[in-house]
Amino acid sequence: MWKKSKEGKMNKKAAEVLFWSLGASVLMVVAIIIVVAFYDMQTGKFSAFIKDVVEKNSADTAVALCNNLVSRQASYEYCCARKEVRYEDNGKTKIEQMTCGELSTRSFGSEIEKMDCNGIC
Repeated sequence: MWKKSKEGKMNKKAAEVLFWSLGASVLMVVAIIIVVAFYDMQTGKFSAFIKDVVEKNSADTAVALCNNLVSRQASYEYCCARKEVRYEDNGKTKIEQMTCGELSTRSFGSEIEKMDCNGIC
């Protein structure tokens, strides 16, 4: 790994440069993480953005899951299994347990493919 000099000794200067570079890189990454953490504690913008993304996409995720169940013909899971769905209604966030069949009757579930649930549950 290290080149040997004419006297047969390891090149210590190259090793020093390598270790200093790695050390400086690690310290820079730690410093960036600390700055982002302090910024988030002061403003709350980063954590608010993450929370907003997670909460608002719950209904979209449920729609995608239900369409996947239809394509796999998983009728019991589609018709009987309840999923926690988070959605906004008149500016308020609501959380409900719904099956895909119930979700498909809601306005935000209109993109769900339909499956016949008669006599399955």
